Amino acid sequence: MIIRWLGESCFLIQVSNGRRVLLDPLNLTINKISSLNPSIITLSHNYLNIDKSSIPILKNCNTVNTLGVYKFYDILVTGYQGYHDNLYGIKRGENIIYSTEIEGIKLCHLGHIGHNLSIDLISTLSDIDILFIPIGGHFTINSPQALDIIDIIKPKYIIPMYYRNSNCTKFLDSPKDFFINSKKITIIDKDCIDTNTLDSSSSLNTLIIKDSSNYINTI
Repeated sequence: MIIRWLGESCFLIQVSNGRRVLLDPLNLTINKISSLNPSIITLSHNYLNIDKSSIPILKNCNTVNTLGVYKFYDILVTGYQGYHDNLYGIKRGENIIYSTEIEGIKLCHLGHIGHNLSIDLISTLSDIDILFIPIGGHFTINSPQALDIIDIIKPKYIIPMYYRNSNCTKFLDSPKDFFINSKKITIIDKDCIDTNTLDSSSSLNTLIIKDSSNYINTI
């Protein structure tokens, strides 16, 4: 499968059979989401209070924005309870953590998580192949918190997201401290990752990929 970062916490997963899974497109317009032609969309929290039944792209593909276990085609999606802050959602509301199994690879997208993981979640989110984790602070966990979570669940690969870069105008922290304190770093020399090139025996390897936000304007 191919993984593209489309800015902030959004990723497009292109599966070898042609299906597309769009993770957390909270920074994209409906028109841009439609242009990506996803088969499945996961949303970590309420998306502009929209009614998905009234918007064709959200109505016609499989859109998940609630807790539970879902199977679409040969793709398994599980949503777990989380929060956008460390006060059980009192400040910023709830956040859904998604575990997605695609082609034998287990992905975990922490969304806009704002707290440390509970013991139950730590146990549930074991054996993760690729972890998408926010590191920018202010609206989510920061770099030290992210590194603590990574050290506990020990995924094979880590893809940091939602941090300050040239395409993100939000008030977020730089990824510098996170990169300095990461155990192993692999810099991807293009705007996507082909999982066929990854070493299945790796552990705690941080993948740095370019924010390919401009990609959605060229499809």
